Amino acid sequence: MFRFLVYFFIPTVCGTSFISCSNDSSKQIPHSKEKSVSLYVKYAKNFKIILEGDEQILVLFDPTSGKVEQRFNQSELKPEKIKIVALSSTHIGMIHVLNADNLICGVSNMIYVANKVFKVNFEAGLVKEYGEENNIPLENLVSSGANLVLYSGFGKEFPHQKQLEKLGIVCLANYDWRENHPLGKAEWIKVFGFFLGKEKEANDYFDKIEKEYLNLVEEASKLKTSKSIISGNVIGDLWYAPSGDSYNSVLFRDANIKYNYSETDGTGSLAIPLEQILKENKGCAFWINPGTETFQKLRKMNSKAALFNAFKNKNVYCYSQKGNYFWEMSAVEPQKVLSDLIQITHPDFNVHNKMYFYSKLNE
Repeated sequence: MFRFLVYFFIPTVCGTSFISCSNDSSKQIPHSKEKSVSLYVKYAKNFKIILEGDEQILVLFDPTSGKVEQRFNQSELKPEKIKIVALSSTHIGMIHVLNADNLICGVSNMIYVANKVFKVNFEAGLVKEYGEENNIPLENLVSSGANLVLYSGFGKEFPHQKQLEKLGIVCLANYDWRENHPLGKAEWIKVFGFFLGKEKEANDYFDKIEKEYLNLVEEASKLKTSKSIISGNVIGDLWYAPSGDSYNSVLFRDANIKYNYSETDGTGSLAIPLEQILKENKGCAFWINPGTETFQKLRKMNSKAALFNAFKNKNVYCYSQKGNYFWEMSAVEPQKVLSDLIQITHPDFNVHNKMYFYSKLNE
């Protein structure tokens, strides 16, 4: 859902940068595949960490073309110099689990932040708001003191990119939002570990959540397939539901949930006429992700909502009651999302955990 571009503000004094002044554009030229060995990236498709000789290198790919977009040599980084502006919630979550909260000096808007450390630092003047990424004045970024800016680019260059590059600022894309596997999205923690000098912590964290996630998949596979679920909501005359190879559809599959569009093509959303949705899903036992926290609001959003069995039986669930927390942490804690979905749809799932992100809609 999000994209990640990183900017490194490199002043003329090399000591203030966290990337070596020996950095040049040659690092973006792919080396021969025969000379490189891929390291410990299992699920993510939009980056690799490779070993060339004794050098570890991060390679980022454009998910549309598949071409190499950027390369970074680990030996050129100076993680002790990092100051970060994080313009997307998922960046905050990944930095948080690496215990690097205090490295952040700027966010897009505090109303979207759940992290308590950032709120305290904001009140103390240590964190500033910079607004939406498309409207941040060049001088604000340059004067922020940050040398690492994380943003969701959605296929476009960052505003003022050309000017920023003249100042030695390097643009990177965070394509975690283009990963369709929950563990692939979470694996971007390794990109953050690479830049923050916390590679071991990132790998250890990922190994832990991968084990928890796969254990839940195994437990769910032993349960009876759940009754059917419908996901999404109507916008205008069309209902937007996850395609068969999308992030949410993979979660449904791993949770052993019956989903009517699990075999459709695509990694994004299906746009389906409301009449067809009603015909095919009116009897679904569960409704997930309608985009609101109350049944009253759902009625206003969707005049046909009351026709669904899931609505009639009050089996509608969403993360909206914990919206900021969900967007910060769900990408890096997919095992908790999976646990919630299994609990919602499998009454026989014997688990002592509370619901992490999801709640039944209030009246």
